[in-house]
Amino acid sequence: MKLQDKCQSKFEVQNLHFVLGATLCMFSIIMSFYANSGPVQWGDNGRIILEASSGMQVFEKINAVIHPLYQTVNYSIFSACGSHCVPYFNSALSILVVALTFSIIRNITGQTASSLYGAAAVSLSHSIFWASTKVEVYTLHLTLILALLSILIWMGKPSISNSQKKIGMVGLGLISGLALSTHQLTLL
Repeated sequence: MKLQDKCQSKFEVQNLHFVLGATLCMFSIIMSFYANSGPVQWGDNGRIILEASSGMQVFEKINAVIHPLYQTVNYSIFSACGSHCVPYFNSALSILVVALTFSIIRNITGQTASSLYGAAAVSLSHSIFWASTKVEVYTLHLTLILALLSILIWMGKPSISNSQKKIGMVGLGLISGLALSTHQLTLL
């Protein structure tokens, strides 16, 4: 017996897909919080926390591993809440990554189920899930890149006026600058 035969209408099938996709997304987000290793970090993670604890030194040295926006945010969180709160920043950003992914897929396909499955797949992918449990720059960078893509998709709609497109261009410039100050891969 098919799923559609069990359900009264197409609306019920869409609701079932929505609940399933939303449950997968929430499960992955909750798991990223539980998987968080807290203040015990290693490699780049430990270096980033050490730099956050030693003050705003971002502009005193420039090299390939300096991420000014990310370091500024980490320093602010460290100063306000201590080292135990810094790793949770990426876990919180993973929620925004899921929301932006859902929005982008929904705007392109118009399908709720595809959007939820895509968002769940992104949140469970190794690079996103792992990065959301560590003090790393990649989740913030992906959030900003997805925001750029969302604005571009929004600007491509025929119903957008020229004044709205100008606002979109300002948004693209602002978020591009933030993304570039987060990671040099923005240029690619």
